[in-house]
Amino acid sequence: MAWRRRWGLRWSAGLEGGERWRTEGGSRSHLRGDGRDAADGGEFVLGDPEDEGEVRGLRGHPIVQIKHEMVEEAKRMHAEDIAANQAMGRHGATLMPSEGGVLTHCNAGALATAGYGTALGVIRAAVEAGKKIHVYADETRPFLQGARLTAWELVKDGIPTTVISDNMAGAVMRQGKIGAIVVGADRIAANGDVANKIGTYTVAVLAKENGIPFYVAAAAVDGGYGVSGWQQDSD
Repeated sequence: MAWRRRWGLRWSAGLEGGERWRTEGGSRSHLRGDGRDAADGGEFVLGDPEDEGEVRGLRGHPIVQIKHEMVEEAKRMHAEDIAANQAMGRHGATLMPSEGGVLTHCNAGALATAGYGTALGVIRAAVEAGKKIHVYADETRPFLQGARLTAWELVKDGIPTTVISDNMAGAVMRQGKIGAIVVGADRIAANGDVANKIGTYTVAVLAKENGIPFYVAAAAVDGGYGVSGWQQDSD
């Protein structure tokens, strides 16, 4: 699931031939075969799928070598993801207020990525740039990712954080405590619609009502797998 979301790997089930995984967004790895699983004659391929001269097939190689190559590829993907999130964070940090409150919903931090985060990466980069940010983390019902994950990450980093219940978001906005809102995304449709944890739409509407900038920090490869758009009342 993490590879599909972070690296744009799209499942192409039921193919009789060609690639079993189709890659997007410059992904470094894909799995090719004839519609079967890797254990049934597929081939794990390393390198850039757009440059066949660089592709290295591993079928028939010793299992020790296959394990080594897969571990090395995982390490490269890990480093690439962190670098991409750090770059996203630097760009997003310029949109955050110099001081004051920033609200976020759910968890889009190190625990949801390879180690830096998208929405929380923006907050981290803003703090690293010297901005005095106080985070308001929605608890994010029903599984409380904001209270259990986001707050834990930020406190570990020494970033001031207040956990609020989801239905407090409008009140703290109205009180002038929030200067910006930044969230991550589970999926982005072709028309730019964003799908994220339940409750995100409510936060966006409240942000518009209160004139507060609302930002989504997400990689372009967080695609909706062919979905053209979502209903506006869907989270």
